[in-house]
Amino acid sequence: LFPRKATILPKDPKKCDAPWLQDFDYSMLKFSLGLAPFVETAFYHKPSRTLLLTDALVYAPETPPEVVLEDPSKLLFRGKDNARDPMPNTPEKIAKAWAKTVLFSLFLQPGKVSASLLKDIPTFVAWEEGWQASWERVKESLFVSPVIQILVFSQAPKTVSSWVESLCRWPFTSIVPAHFKAPVRAGPREVRQAFKVCLDGAAQRPVSNGGDVRGDQSGDIFERLGAIFSGGQSPGYKIGLPWQELEGDFELLRSFEKGLRSTGVVKGPE
Repeated sequence: LFPRKATILPKDPKKCDAPWLQDFDYSMLKFSLGLAPFVETAFYHKPSRTLLLTDALVYAPETPPEVVLEDPSKLLFRGKDNARDPMPNTPEKIAKAWAKTVLFSLFLQPGKVSASLLKDIPTFVAWEEGWQASWERVKESLFVSPVIQILVFSQAPKTVSSWVESLCRWPFTSIVPAHFKAPVRAGPREVRQAFKVCLDGAAQRPVSNGGDVRGDQSGDIFERLGAIFSGGQSPGYKIGLPWQELEGDFELLRSFEKGLRSTGVVKGPE
């Protein structure tokens, strides 16, 4: 199961002879971005019906994981509105700091952030009023990370769509992303919807909390059976990001992507 030396996983699982294939299946996404390739491999754990992902999807929880609270000092520092803002260790301040930390990790520079003018803390940033609206649109949502969406998946939407369909042939009932919350109760319907919002672009709107993701009746027999046995229930969380309403938050990423194209680092959409 754990070879002493690094091994190369073949893109086609049929050419793989790993002993763990009795419990796992996998599907590899690989394409060129220009100067370098992008690779993500999703694994399906058959006994638990779990989809394992790295960067493709994330779920942003409203509350931080317990491990963060063991030493919240750095979290509280990032939660300041400005360099002089006191941040005592209270539940309210923790929640505020967590929200800002998540927004920073997703967008690199959220729209309501500007550099601090205080010379004694030159690396600090100041938050403008209104950042909370972005957090309301992001929290308790399943979506493609904005960094991956803008800088990677937008360069090869057809290839990504085909890969998503390969994942949705598996009858998974939960997913485990590498970042933020896991596991997340989700099946092929929810994964298809999350990628649809991502790949269709800014015109799409996310499914509202408790919203109905059953409008799309396409998909394989496992997806339809899953809807029947679950009682047709909605997932109870939002799916996808409202791109137009977060346009200010995407500004840096879009500018960065434009620069990468102009310099030839990425080759642009397929």
